[in-house]
Amino acid sequence: MYGSESTNYGFWKSNVGEGITFEYYYPTPTVIEKPYLTIAVLLKPFDAIPSSPIKELLSYRSSNSTERSNELANLWIRTCNETHTYCKRSLAPLETRVLPARLLEIGSRSGPELKPRLILTNSLPRDTKYMTLSHCWGDYQPLTLTSSNSEGFLDSIPWESVPKTFQDTMLIASQIGVKYVWIDSLCIIQDSDEDWQEQAAIMGDIYQNSHCNIAAAVAKDARDGCFVKRPQTAFRSCKIKARWRGRSSQVYFCCSFKGSDETWDGPLHKRAWVLQEMVLAPRALHFAKQIWWKCLELEASETFPYGVPDNKGISNRSGLDVYSVRQNILRAGSEKFQRFELWEKLAFRYSECALSRPKTDKLVAISSIARKLVGNGDDYIAGLWKENLAEQLTWHIDLDQPEMMPPNTGFPSWSWAAVNRRTWIEVPHEYDEGQITITVRILEMHATLQGADPFGNIEPGAFLRLEGPLVKTTIRPYDNGYHHSFEWLLGNSVADVYPDHGKYTEGQTVFCLLIRVGEIRRVDTGIVLERDEAVPGRYRRSGFFRAYDGYKGDKWLQYFNLMRRDSLRSDEYEEALGVDPTLGLPFYRISIV
Repeated sequence: MYGSESTNYGFWKSNVGEGITFEYYYPTPTVIEKPYLTIAVLLKPFDAIPSSPIKELLSYRSSNSTERSNELANLWIRTCNETHTYCKRSLAPLETRVLPARLLEIGSRSGPELKPRLILTNSLPRDTKYMTLSHCWGDYQPLTLTSSNSEGFLDSIPWESVPKTFQDTMLIASQIGVKYVWIDSLCIIQDSDEDWQEQAAIMGDIYQNSHCNIAAAVAKDARDGCFVKRPQTAFRSCKIKARWRGRSSQVYFCCSFKGSDETWDGPLHKRAWVLQEMVLAPRALHFAKQIWWKCLELEASETFPYGVPDNKGISNRSGLDVYSVRQNILRAGSEKFQRFELWEKLAFRYSECALSRPKTDKLVAISSIARKLVGNGDDYIAGLWKENLAEQLTWHIDLDQPEMMPPNTGFPSWSWAAVNRRTWIEVPHEYDEGQITITVRILEMHATLQGADPFGNIEPGAFLRLEGPLVKTTIRPYDNGYHHSFEWLLGNSVADVYPDHGKYTEGQTVFCLLIRVGEIRRVDTGIVLERDEAVPGRYRRSGFFRAYDGYKGDKWLQYFNLMRRDSLRSDEYEEALGVDPTLGLPFYRISIV
């Protein structure tokens, strides 16, 4: 919607055949009066816009592959290059830039076709411009680089064998004037674990150093392409008259603002790999029903070529703006708590996305973000930060989302990487200091890396050895007259319990490890464990619990205090440590695998 710069307007929007939804937008937060509108019925809904600076930018076509769209993309890139100071500062210094091992040289154009070939980058300068692609593999197996065809691809890649999404990416790069592109399936040898691990370890650098990332936002797989057919009227504006405070002016009504619907709700952003691609790429062109531009300083679209209104851009259902996250990642000297909070948000968003190969990709597909936030691989283990590790053990799943795939048995049960569903990861917050007590002491952390990347996959057999208050009890459903599937009875105390997989059976014996005690709100959290019968004192995590001191008349900590040390058999712990004098709770040494 466009109006007079000196006047604030309220306006409405509606799709054909739908009801009208009233929305009000104010350029300044000090405006509190609702505008008074007199409505001119849209007698000429597709009038041209006379004498308007946006006139030519609102002449839409039936596809986003038109020359006008290419002009817009070039305009946004040129504007970013020439005027965006913060975008320039965010680029990696030339001396530290890393090129991917291979790029696709798109070649010269012959009619509607290009002549691409694979090239090795060891002879290219570090400042070589290339574009990257974010795309959805789907159920379709696209053309891939393999050990058997890599030599032939160095000579040429037949244009007719290239899937449409890849063709469109090369054509877009050609229009922008960039001669190289990077596409994962054609630049990583897909049947080589060694090459995959090497390139996956620098995936963050590949996207961070790209000239621009192309996001095929609505393509289900590589056959669909980037360009979308659409009605010619889909994004055109129409003209109404508004009156407010005795003044009238023309206002232009635009049909679609839904950046989130067009991008984050599409198939691309259900793919877990794409999160770090979006976060780390310096700027991106999203090809949806219209083209969206996003960099650190501007979000624009065909409807809003000079910038979208506040809160109408590309954000996802979790309220996460990936480019504001990028700003925080790039901010020098970020405080520890800020980095923890960023990790919490990103890991949550990542956990609700799908991986086609979770057993091999679960940690790798977010490793570049972890590297940017954690920095030192020695401070990271199996998706968790070693600093404040005990508190992070209290992650829990979202019961409203079904498990997408079976458990990842190769990962330790204490890591959120072991589950395939939306996960809340508990991280310390600045306001928690002095208000909570961590009751667990981590003695040993062991995980063997599969490769050289400290943020990558680990071998089976990782474990933690720790000391903490442990209670053996039974678990039963709790009927409070309402439908709350997370409420259970642990012994005689009511608690919220979130099983990692499936459900507990009534009367099942479980072990509760108390990890965090709230000093003010008296909210105590911990994890539910089940014994590994083969080894004394060894457990597997099976869930999370949250208990409230005094809830339903029960005293949760008193329940812990009443448990005697001999309530655990000698084969249920490695060592009994007596009662902790500060907490008054029985402590045991155990291991968790």
